[in-house]
Amino acid sequence: MMKTPSPTRIPDKRNLLIILAVVLLVAGVAVVKTLTADKPLLTLEAPEVTLQRYKDSGQPVVVYFHSPECLSCRQVQGALDELYPEFKERVKLISLDVLDESSEELVERTGIHTTPVLLFVDAAGHETQFSGEISPEDLRMRLSELSGGTP
Repeated sequence: MMKTPSPTRIPDKRNLLIILAVVLLVAGVAVVKTLTADKPLLTLEAPEVTLQRYKDSGQPVVVYFHSPECLSCRQVQGALDELYPEFKERVKLISLDVLDESSEELVERTGIHTTPVLLFVDAAGHETQFSGEISPEDLRMRLSELSGGTP
């Protein structure tokens, strides 16, 4: 009598690989969505145009001028990361890398020569610059003023 070969475990391995691939795909999509939340992948509008649109609509704005090698910018970014979520419904934020070509017009118009700089624009369109590091307390006070006193 001839012995039949035993079934191989290949279908089980294939199923396991398919499940693993699906899990990795879902995890990858979640990571991409998290990293790009509130950050458009492609911005077609120049920062100067965006700022003017916000000003025209009477929305207060903070423009954050920074550069990749700036150590002080990391402190300001940390303060913004901590506090801005409280104010995002009432104050718009434009974050600009001063080395990015699309930022050139706004950087030149505002006369930015160093980073970090925060440009606070109130609902009436008046601009005030703050250069250097800012404490979370001072940033909260300025955001509160821009937002009409409430986050």
